[in-house]
Amino acid sequence: MTVEEPSPFEFVVQIPAAGRRLDLFLADRLADHDLTRSRLQALIRQGLVTLIPAEARPGDPLPPTVNLKVGHLLKAGDRVAVRVPPPIPLDLIAEEVPFTLLYEDEDILVLAKPPGVVVHPAGGHWQGTLVHGLLHHCRNLSGISGELRPGIVHRLDKETSGCLVVAKSDRAHHELARQFKAKEVEKIYQALLIGLISAEQGRVELPIGRHPVRRKQMAVRREGGREALTHWRVLERFAAGYTLVSLRLETGRTHQIRVHMASLGHPVAGDALYGKGGDRDRRFAINRQWLHALHLSFNHPVSGERLRFTAPLWPDLEKTLALLRENVGEMLMELWGITGGIGAGKSRVAAWFAAQAGFATVDVDQLARELLQPGQAGWLALRGRDRERFFHPDGSVDRPRLRRAIFSDSRLRREIDNLLHPLIRQEMLATVARLRREGRQRILVEVPLLYEAGWEADFSRVIVVRAPAEISLARLLKRDGVSTEEAAAALAAQMVPEEKARRADLLVDNSGLWSETVARLEKIEKILEKS
Repeated sequence: MTVEEPSPFEFVVQIPAAGRRLDLFLADRLADHDLTRSRLQALIRQGLVTLIPAEARPGDPLPPTVNLKVGHLLKAGDRVAVRVPPPIPLDLIAEEVPFTLLYEDEDILVLAKPPGVVVHPAGGHWQGTLVHGLLHHCRNLSGISGELRPGIVHRLDKETSGCLVVAKSDRAHHELARQFKAKEVEKIYQALLIGLISAEQGRVELPIGRHPVRRKQMAVRREGGREALTHWRVLERFAAGYTLVSLRLETGRTHQIRVHMASLGHPVAGDALYGKGGDRDRRFAINRQWLHALHLSFNHPVSGERLRFTAPLWPDLEKTLALLRENVGEMLMELWGITGGIGAGKSRVAAWFAAQAGFATVDVDQLARELLQPGQAGWLALRGRDRERFFHPDGSVDRPRLRRAIFSDSRLRREIDNLLHPLIRQEMLATVARLRREGRQRILVEVPLLYEAGWEADFSRVIVVRAPAEISLARLLKRDGVSTEEAAAALAAQMVPEEKARRADLLVDNSGLWSETVARLEKIEKILEKS
């Protein structure tokens, strides 16, 4: 078998990437080409990376490649070329690895990959990969650059099941690779997402690149990321707080679906890398990321015939759906929390749930005010050395002065939080217990600092109300009459909105007109009515 050497990858450094290290720049640009940062560093040291400075003129001699450093800082206008050596055969031993054969001829093989199987050998996975199983099934497979990875045209993550096409000849490999690059291949996935999505369909168009710190993760990278587009459509919503969606990919970035769905605040269920999972997922037999490559459609690389294949949902995924469909009514017995940024509109959304969905509501801010009344537990805890300035002459707490001090002094804020938060939480749980005794099954607790206080485990569902910072600031100034500086300090002291959205079970967008928010909430209420 012969494999042609591929053409070099060539890039021109744009202004946003100026000042970046050469190896990091290339790792971002080549994240989808099986070229890790360590491998690129090796190519740089081997003289296989060429850099032509921005100031170079036509006809100037090329700079030597052997002196190029992996940490070279790039300038806007620099031109970088990477030459990748041809495949080096690996000493692979064929193994029997299970997969379901969907189609095979002399040019291609289409299979349903099981979950838990790595596609090709890589760090930590040198046996039992799909490639080993393909070699056991048939010996005549194509290769790609860098290493011999027989037949692999595209990949699925280890825990993702579903359709995969394999090339059995170099001709088929090159043509299929061309189709993937030209976006002629249709890829349809199904995913179970955490939370209830109120819209019926949408698209996520956000660039993806390697995470700047956690190198095993990808992330939305507005500067330096590669274009990525995912279309999604709701198939089914479940009362337990999950949404089943169909996804169509126009690009094929590493972890694209997982990153894009997490960016919406609705990560893939069971995804330990980009989501949260935990006991609730396990209750519904979700023991891996609930993601399946359902359909794959492409033109036959030789005949040109359009082919379409379907890999039925894996049994563990079917089991989860069955459990969720049997779960009607369980949500009624759960305790919900609602949080969000200051001024995002939490109280108004909570009031809507109370009026329209029959929730009993608990306002943690009101509990705090009651605890700070003279003689109450919070009032007694607050009185002490160096805190007399926070009390009026009549002994009542000067709340505006206390608030200003907390906003301006982070040390004092931590001290007060450590004093009052345990008391407030104790009162909150006592109030919930009383409502339970009264027969109230739907309870929604408004907690402004739910995540910051570490109370997430107290709630089986968390709603996050989201609004842009400028809208939250305007609402806060109008409602509470605080100064701009105090409001800005209050917003800065909270967890960043993106992280709250990532952790949410249900994300409510309250950035526009209230009528638009109500329309979203009414869709959610339809899900509740099923229970």
